[in-house]
Formats: sequence, C-alpha cells, structure tokens
Amino acid sequence: MTNDLSDIKRKYENFKRIVPRMVAINGKNFFTDRFREQNWHDKKKTKWKTRKHSTGRKTDKRAILTKTGTLKRSIHITSATWEKISIASQGVEYAEIHNKGFQGNVTQTVQHHTRKEYTRKAHTRKGRE
Repeated sequence: MTNDLSDIKRKYENFKRIVPRMVAINGKNFFTDRFREQNWHDKKKTKWKTRKHSTGRKTDKRAILTKTGTLKRSIHITSATWEKISIASQGVEYAEIHNKGFQGNVTQTVQHHTRKEYTRKAHTRKGRE
C-alpha cells in the first residue's frame, strides 16, 4: 500500500513539474505563430493590416513586423511554475512599442544626401531671327 502511495505521489510531483512547462511552450508557440500567420487570435482571428505603401520591392512580400526576425526570436519563457507562467521578449527595445503602441515625439536621424546635378547644354534655334 505504501508503495502505491509513494508511486502516486511521485507521479503527481512529476505532473506538477512537467505541465507548467508544457503550457509555457504552448503559449510561446502561440506568440511566434502570430508572426507566421500575420494575425491575432482572440475570439476570432483578426488579420493584421497590410503595408500602407507598396514599393514594388521583394521586401514587400515579407511578413508584417518581420524584417530581420529579431523580435520573433526574442520571445522566451522566463518562468514556468505551477503558480505563474511568464513569456517575455528579451533584448529588443521596440517590442513594448509594437505591443502597447506609442504616443509622443520621435527624433530620427536621417543620413545627409545630395542629388546628382544634371547639366544640359544650352542650345539656340537656327533659322529664325
């Protein structure tokens, strides 16, 4: 009888250790799938808005919010216990802005450039005076 009870206790402890990790992995996969499927899934799937301006370049065909994949790869399980499961983006400063939005002023540094000068020879009309 004590053998059966200790076996049940061992299985229960194993269950308490494994289940939070499984739930955390499932949650992380949910967030990374949003990048692949380009939508948000709440009560129904809501497709993300397309790009405002199409440039005709190959980069127009890439997924929304994905240029280098850094944000998607930064999503990690930070804690997985029976009491709390935490999934966060680590090391990407713009992650919170993408998630919560941003209101305020932004100062952006733009590289200086000059246009190539275009010169044209002067011409005159012949035959009229």
